[in-house]
Amino acid sequence: MIFSKLFASKANWQHQDPNVRVSCIEQELQLNEAQDEQIIRQLASEDESALVRRAALLKLNDYSLWQQALTNDSASSIRRVAEQKIVEHIASEDSQSSIEKRIELGGQLNKALAEQVLNQTNSIDLILALFSKLDKPHLLVSIAQQKNQLALWQYIIDNNSDIDSLEKLAKKVNLESASTLLNNKITALKEAEQAPIKISKDAQLNLSKLLALKDVTDYGVVLSKRAELEQEWQVLSEQFQLLSEESAQTFNEKYVTINATLDKVFVAKAEQYQQAQIAAKVAQQQQDQQQDFEQFLSSTTQAISEAIFENASLDEQQLLNDIAEFERLVKASVLSEQAVKSLLVQSQELTNKLSKVNEIAASVANATQLIARMSQQTPPVSQSELSDKQGIFKSWLRDWQENMRQASGVLPESIIAAHKEVKTAWLAALAPLEKEQEQLLRQTQRKVSDLKRLLASGKYNAAFGVFNKFKRAYNELTEELQRKLHRDFEHLSEKMAELSDWEHYIATPRKKELLQEIKMLAQTPLDNPNEQADKVKWYRKTWNTLGHADEEVDRELNQAFNQACEQAFAPCRLFYAEQEKIRDAHLATRKELIEHLKLLVEQLSSKDIDFKTIESSFNKLNQQWRNAGDVDRKVYRNINQEYQTLSKPVRTAINQYHDNNELAKQALIDEAQSLASHMDDEQAVFDAVNRVKRLQEQWKTVGYAGAKKENRLWQQFRAINDQIFGQRQQLQSKHKQESAEQLSSVKATLEALNVKLTAETTTPSDIKALQSEAQQLKQQLLGESHPNKTALGQVSQFVSQCQSKLELLLAQSSKKDWQQVFALFEQIAQESLTRQACEDTAAYESLSKASKRKVLDHLSEQNAENRLALTITLEIIAGVESPAQDQAQRRIIQVELMQQKMNSGELTSAEDKLWSWLNDGQLTAEDLPLIDRAKRIFC
Repeated sequence: MIFSKLFASKANWQHQDPNVRVSCIEQELQLNEAQDEQIIRQLASEDESALVRRAALLKLNDYSLWQQALTNDSASSIRRVAEQKIVEHIASEDSQSSIEKRIELGGQLNKALAEQVLNQTNSIDLILALFSKLDKPHLLVSIAQQKNQLALWQYIIDNNSDIDSLEKLAKKVNLESASTLLNNKITALKEAEQAPIKISKDAQLNLSKLLALKDVTDYGVVLSKRAELEQEWQVLSEQFQLLSEESAQTFNEKYVTINATLDKVFVAKAEQYQQAQIAAKVAQQQQDQQQDFEQFLSSTTQAISEAIFENASLDEQQLLNDIAEFERLVKASVLSEQAVKSLLVQSQELTNKLSKVNEIAASVANATQLIARMSQQTPPVSQSELSDKQGIFKSWLRDWQENMRQASGVLPESIIAAHKEVKTAWLAALAPLEKEQEQLLRQTQRKVSDLKRLLASGKYNAAFGVFNKFKRAYNELTEELQRKLHRDFEHLSEKMAELSDWEHYIATPRKKELLQEIKMLAQTPLDNPNEQADKVKWYRKTWNTLGHADEEVDRELNQAFNQACEQAFAPCRLFYAEQEKIRDAHLATRKELIEHLKLLVEQLSSKDIDFKTIESSFNKLNQQWRNAGDVDRKVYRNINQEYQTLSKPVRTAINQYHDNNELAKQALIDEAQSLASHMDDEQAVFDAVNRVKRLQEQWKTVGYAGAKKENRLWQQFRAINDQIFGQRQQLQSKHKQESAEQLSSVKATLEALNVKLTAETTTPSDIKALQSEAQQLKQQLLGESHPNKTALGQVSQFVSQCQSKLELLLAQSSKKDWQQVFALFEQIAQESLTRQACEDTAAYESLSKASKRKVLDHLSEQNAENRLALTITLEIIAGVESPAQDQAQRRIIQVELMQQKMNSGELTSAEDKLWSWLNDGQLTAEDLPLIDRAKRIFC
């Protein structure tokens, strides 16, 4: 029975019909039988039928066999199954292989299979291992989005340090914890990117501050500031690993140089500082000793005062001993000679007071009597009381000083306070009266000078009036002050008595002459009314200076002179009346200007104040006010006061507006200056240019700062702008030269590459090499700080030329390959070749490896059923017209294709449809027209 089964099985697995062999594998052969397993393995590797080989491989389901089939089996269907099984084996968590083994096997896969494993597996370790093999970041991002695992996002984030890439990645992260990690890394990278710049700026600032110490005069400040800066430097130097080695070395060298400079500069000041410290210590010691000595003097004085005024007990001998010890300490102290001398004098005074205790006690009673005596007197309240009361007060002060001398300056505080109160009250009462006397004395002295000047110049009439005033002032002075002017008073009195006798004799003829002159002026007035008025005033003034004429004619002359003056002044009155009307018009104009000014003042209380308009209007009003013409002097004083009062808040607001604008513009200047002082590199220069442009725009928005300040501020701001833009101009010139050199170098390189590209023997691989070289050149240009755009464009154009020629060559190669494929189709159809015979033809051998596999996979020996329909489908897909007799069928197929596209969203490509066309059945001579129609599509 066993042998019959064995022979039956052998017959079945060796049967000519592949289906029988497949059935035998699935139902009869068993893997637990060694012989059966061997047969199955033999069938899996050697059977001519793909179906049998596939069934055997499925039965065995062995990874190594699937791997061999993927590599060696000619049937595409088996290779596809092998791919699927290999992917399942590696990707599945249920696989019998360990994760380490699966990772090892995954590393052996090609990239296409590795991608399939990535899509199917949930093992993070396997995904990461395969990803390192594929090196396709976008693929891992897609996988991470699907798997939604933090470890995958962690891997992607950890292996990417490009800020731009990470920011793009942030839009794709779908896990909150991963998004947090990503944002943290972006923040850290940005901080790390800015760290060298910040460290460089801080280091430069620290060095600048350190160097600036050489100009500080206070060495104590230098020491404290230097210690602070050195501590800051220690913190900064610990971060120098973030800088380039050259930059770090430069900063350290500058630091050493600056410290050496400071040490050299402050050698003398350091010694002076030490001496000053010693001197300060001595001064402090002196101050402490001085306080102690003064405390002793104060306490000793207090003890003596208590003994005198309160009858307290006093050990005079002990006190003398203490004073003697005090004097010894003073002499031994570090105080100056003058301070020692002063303290010894005070010590001697204490000794004297101690020896005069009884005399001092008596002086206390006298002081009490003096205060009581003066308290009974009332201070003066008028000039008439001043002389007597002033004498009483001065006598009392002399008595008090004498009593104080006898008391050695030691009196109770209550008595001293009472004395001070009385003295202050009297001084307060005397002060205004004495001040009036001093003013009167100065006035009287000036009148003495005036009198002497008038007498010397012969103006005797005026001298009489001044002398009368002098006598009244002299009589109002106190006796003490009169004594100062007594000699002048006696002399001038004698002189004026003598002149009084000559007055009548001189004045009469002169007055008659002036009367005739004024009458002539009245009869023939001057053309200019102002000159006429001035002339009349001059005659009146001269008349008054002549004094009195003879008594019998003086009254008559005065009346005649007054009448002549009135007649001479009459034309002036008409003129002044007209001038009064003009002044009234000017007054109305000024009042109108005041009303306009009030409107300006009201605008100051509004929310939105237009200072530019207010200032312009205010300046115009001021100009109009200055040009408004004369008005009456008394009226002008009042109206001008009103105008100035109204102008004050406007002027204050405008000045405040100017001050605010000055501060704003000064802030812009300071910011611009800061930018100019920190242009350490190219980026800083261009950043400064961009920033200063914005500062210029801000400057335009700031208002006027006043005539005195505006131009000065603008000149400062403009100078800094010129400095920054000048620096940019230098950099641009440098960049322009570098750019020209780049362009020249790129042109030479591209010319050499173009020679290779245009060579007739250039192959696709050569073109790819040229493309790679051009791409490297482009990357090199992009890596420059300022790449030349023209050069980049020429490189990109060359890359495009390479791509165009590569596509042309590949198209030519593809066309040639298709021609060879269709030549094979024609030979198969003409000669009815089998699969085996096909492989032996020269046409087959001339095909590419890929075309060979496609032909063998799709070559069919069955009868063709739908080749015509497939041909028409090919023509529809390729957009080629079909013959007239096939138009009806073409329309039907077009409808089907449209439905297919609507359902699936896409159509099969022309190439895939061609292989379906070939797989439809055996090619025969009858198919030659169809082959020719398909050939036109691909060739």
